[in-house]
Amino acid sequence: MSPSFNEEWEEHARVYLAQFRAGYDRFIEDPWWAQHIAELSHFSSKFRELWARHEMLNVPEGRKSMHHPCVGELAFEFLLFQTVDSCDLRLLIHTPRPNSGTTDKIERLLAFE
Repeated sequence: MSPSFNEEWEEHARVYLAQFRAGYDRFIEDPWWAQHIAELSHFSSKFRELWARHEMLNVPEGRKSMHHPCVGELAFEFLLFQTVDSCDLRLLIHTPRPNSGTTDKIERLLAFE
């Protein structure tokens, strides 16, 4: 049984915020981060809840689903590459999950050109 949209959103939000915190850890003295964290905390109770967990994560691979209004769910696996000498330079590659129908859906979207 696949997770519901809300469950998947919750998991992605938790993971992305843990990654955001890992980025913040490298630039803890930068006022840009403090300003954005304060703004996000002001406007989002979910951000405040997740931020209070103090989770940090730097995952190089995983799965992600996205909803497209014309073709529905697109299911991907992703890989994150980061250079050794510059932690700010990253490349994120999404590939369609096998047997998910995502490849066919992308081909249909490209045919709309």
